[in-house]
Amino acid sequence: MKPYPTALIRLKVLLLAALLFASLGFNAMALVPYNNCSGAIVIPATNAASFVSTTAQLDIRSATVSANDPPLPASQTGFDTNITHSVWFKFTPLVTGLYTISSGPDTDTAFKDTTMVMYRSTGDCGPFSIYSYNEDSGSLRASISTNLTAGTTYYIVVWVGRLSAPDTSTDESLDLQLRVSKVAAPSNDTCANPLIIPSTLTAPYFSPIIDTTLATTTAGLTPPCVANPGTVPSRDVWFRFTPSVAGSYIFSTGSDTSSILGNDGTLIDDTVIGLYTLAGGCGQTPNQIACNDNGFARAVLSANLTANTTYYIVVWDNAPSYVPGETALRLRVGPATQPTAETLPMLSISSTGAVLGANVNANGLLSRFWFEWGPTDSLGSTSAVRILFANATPFTTNIMVSGFQRDTEYFYKVVATNAMGRSAGSRMTFKWISTPPADLFFFQDVGGASQMEFTGEAFHNYLVQGSINLVNWTDLGLASTNLTQSPASFLFRHSPPPPAPAQFYYRLKLP
Repeated sequence: MKPYPTALIRLKVLLLAALLFASLGFNAMALVPYNNCSGAIVIPATNAASFVSTTAQLDIRSATVSANDPPLPASQTGFDTNITHSVWFKFTPLVTGLYTISSGPDTDTAFKDTTMVMYRSTGDCGPFSIYSYNEDSGSLRASISTNLTAGTTYYIVVWVGRLSAPDTSTDESLDLQLRVSKVAAPSNDTCANPLIIPSTLTAPYFSPIIDTTLATTTAGLTPPCVANPGTVPSRDVWFRFTPSVAGSYIFSTGSDTSSILGNDGTLIDDTVIGLYTLAGGCGQTPNQIACNDNGFARAVLSANLTANTTYYIVVWDNAPSYVPGETALRLRVGPATQPTAETLPMLSISSTGAVLGANVNANGLLSRFWFEWGPTDSLGSTSAVRILFANATPFTTNIMVSGFQRDTEYFYKVVATNAMGRSAGSRMTFKWISTPPADLFFFQDVGGASQMEFTGEAFHNYLVQGSINLVNWTDLGLASTNLTQSPASFLFRHSPPPPAPAQFYYRLKLP
């Protein structure tokens, strides 16, 4: 097969048009006023105990690094000066205290890397002196935790960190949000003042968001389930629960802690949960019922509880120091139930096997799941059985099945079971279609690589092979697919290693 010169010309024309369009779009973009100190966004100052203000999301693609930007921290501090798109904020707190200024996971900032410096000024917009700075808090986004003085004006500058294409024509979303909070100790910081969980749970209970920045660490209460080196259970908060109905309950700080209203959940990366009884009250040594560390992750604990017995739940941040912008904690409590199972469309298929997908949730108890499949409604075949550990988080998974016939429709569904019961997903179908691909089109792109386009069956794996002599064939890889079209389109790009052979041959192998 030979390349088509017209295809090369067409690609070059399209590329030139795209570059011209991008250039015109960039030049037409107006600069934002908050790109310098005089246009700084004023953060309102209030007497609120914990939450001060949050700005709306800002599209800062038209912001630049201004020549009037203040000095950056010295190079020996390790501060990365590869930054773009400066945005200015101005804040004069009414109350002296500890504040968190964050562009991190507790905000709706849409890009992954930010850098932040806080300044003080002897005048209005200069000269500036550096007060505090951060470029990577827990994530790549910057957050600062520092004491501020009432009546003093602080200037906060946030820059975009490293970008794959650090200019205003980048396709990366550059929506910024800044959160400023005055930090206060949580009300449920001790055994004497726990947060009360309702006794009757008709649906999972979600606690309010708790900021653990200033939570204290209860002396003499070290959970024995923590065994990872470097982890230190710290800044614990307390809950109290007296269930009206006996049963198995789940206590979670995991990814399932976002409420049905879409509010944020736990942002602390590593948590620990302990479950206790206190027959003699808070002055006595607690009796531990259960404990979960969950490795370097957020803890999930399940336990069988007795009706009308009072239990205390203690949750720790499993680190010696808090991470600004990642101190939010939410506890989810709910009765354990039978697992939930949702059948998903197959992921891929070939003559050797079909990969079937599912969403499953153990709902707090050790569970098992598998696929049932077959050519009739009665199914008749089962896949391998997999274990699902006791947590309350939805889990997307897949299992491969094999032994089916070509051009024959098969039915399948996922099944899951635990001590509370069994559930099954809806029926779906798969079929290995042996019809050869069609509409083959071959050309070379502007980089000299060979490209092959064709149409075929959705989810099928088409293997591309190459040869220099039509005798010895080498597997080059699977063609990628676009499932938004019908029939599905496939593309394979190949750059032969230099020196490129005078003739190179390709063929498609049915899946």
